[in-house]
Amino acid sequence: MNFIKAIKGIVRKNDVAHPSKNSVLDKIDELLNEEVNIIFDIGAHHGRFAAQIAARFASAKIYCFEPSPDSFKTLKQNLNLEKFALVQAALSDFTGLADFYINEFDETNSLLPSKTTFSAIDRLTTKKEVISVRVSTVDEYCREQNISALDVLKIDVQGNTLKTLRGAEYLLRTKRIKIIYCEVEFLEIYEGQSLFHDVTLCLQKFGYSLYSLYNIHYDINERISWADALYCINQK
Repeated sequence: MNFIKAIKGIVRKNDVAHPSKNSVLDKIDELLNEEVNIIFDIGAHHGRFAAQIAARFASAKIYCFEPSPDSFKTLKQNLNLEKFALVQAALSDFTGLADFYINEFDETNSLLPSKTTFSAIDRLTTKKEVISVRVSTVDEYCREQNISALDVLKIDVQGNTLKTLRGAEYLLRTKRIKIIYCEVEFLEIYEGQSLFHDVTLCLQKFGYSLYSLYNIHYDINERISWADALYCINQK
């Protein structure tokens, strides 16, 4: 079942979450205002975002990371062009193997176990099984592939955003990532997860600031639950 259909009636999307009529791709294009070469899509799932951003930035090489075997199989079917590099792995702040939680709805799969929220969203994050997946870091993968900088770093990893950013510390510290677009949570959905303020404070330390929020979702009790956040390097 499509995730949007799955969450219908469980969360409410704010249709005026962003003050302008431009999409996030419009804004990324505007902020970069130059040729885009390298994009990382971490938590690529079935490749929807990767396909959209590929259509916008035709010359870019897009690296898609997806640890779930079933989702990766679909990803390969959907993105079979040379401009996509598909990697069956999770990215975090360490390298090795880790447990990966396969949940009732696959877009909620995570390196973190689900936490009871006492809301209807719990039925989406109910654990089905635990598998072992390969884990690396942004810095390590870039070192292995001789990638010196990223134009766009997109992260959608279900509560593990902060650890993924910590795994990119060198690139962040040296300002070699221009744009970061990541899912942020305001409600604890996974055990030990980071929340919006944790992510923002981490990026502020490296000289990045929040530009805007997109796709803000609320639960049926009007609690803000999650959104997509766009960060860029502080302007001098």
